[in-house]
Amino acid sequence: MFSSTRNHGFQMKFENGWTISVQWSKNNYCERRTFDVDFACLPEEGDVEVESPDAEVAAWYGERNRDKPCEGWLDIYESDQVAGWLSADEVATWITKVAAFKGNHKLESERLRLDERITEWNKSAY
Repeated sequence: MFSSTRNHGFQMKFENGWTISVQWSKNNYCERRTFDVDFACLPEEGDVEVESPDAEVAAWYGERNRDKPCEGWLDIYESDQVAGWLSADEVATWITKVAAFKGNHKLESERLRLDERITEWNKSAY
């Protein structure tokens, strides 16, 4: 399933129960980020195409909405569940990995920390 997030990015929910979020708004960890709180809270104007050379990703297991928290976030860093300033190729890598997750999301989290992603993918590419 695909969903958009007010011209800030998108989410993809996979059959394995995982969802990945890719965002590039003024509030996200990307080149478009602003620390002007008043400006960052404003919606994008009109039906405008918003571009960014990089984006942030986060992933979680299970349903997530205002009334129910998800079952578990992917721990990308030791103390954070969001990876920022990722190129399109890096985002594609994360989409592929999250779509392939099987089993316990906590085990997947431990195995796939962001600082290990380049090593893992270099091994599988050759």
